[in-house]
Parts: sequence; C-alpha cells; structure tokens
Amino acid sequence: MSDAFRFRAHPEFGFVASATAGLPEHLAHWLLACEQFLPLTACPGLYGLSDPDRDGARRTRQAVSDLRRMGYPVHADHLLDPDRCPSEPPARQEPVPHAVPAPV
Repeated sequence: MSDAFRFRAHPEFGFVASATAGLPEHLAHWLLACEQFLPLTACPGLYGLSDPDRDGARRTRQAVSDLRRMGYPVHADHLLDPDRCPSEPPARQEPVPHAVPAPV
C-alpha cells in the first residue's frame, strides 16, 4: 500500500505535508486543514503547518499520529515520525507535599 500523506521539514515553509494522487483532493484538503496544515499558494499540492515556530515538530508528529490512527498510510521524515522518534520526555514534576490537617 502506498502512502496517502507525506510530511517533511521544508527550508522555506517550515513543516509541510502533501497528499498522494490516490486520495481525493477535497478529502486530503479537509483532513490536513483539521490538522492545521493550510494550502501554500506558491506550491500547489503542498500544505504548510500554520505557525510552525509554535511547537511545530510536536504538532506535526501529532498530525502524523492522528492520520495513522484514522487508518491512512503516512510517510514522515525521521524526526517527524512518532514511531521512530519519540517525543520529548515529560517535564519532571515535583512531588506534591502531603496535606497536614489543621489543628482543632
């Protein structure tokens, strides 16, 4: 089965996605728009992540994961593929101090 979507980093547009010819254009447009990827007028068929400087790699990995969960075959660059490159480790949380009952 060939890929329905492809995601990669682009030097000019940040994070981009494209759909292959096997997927109807209106469906690809709708799915990518739901994931915050908008059509790039300068490059027909290419969609750019809105505001890529705002946690773009994580948001792109999330889009890849979402589309795969819906059953679409997706190809992504190594750093954008959640199956090959796990997201950043969770921030360390300080233990919550136990509440001390107030004196009666």
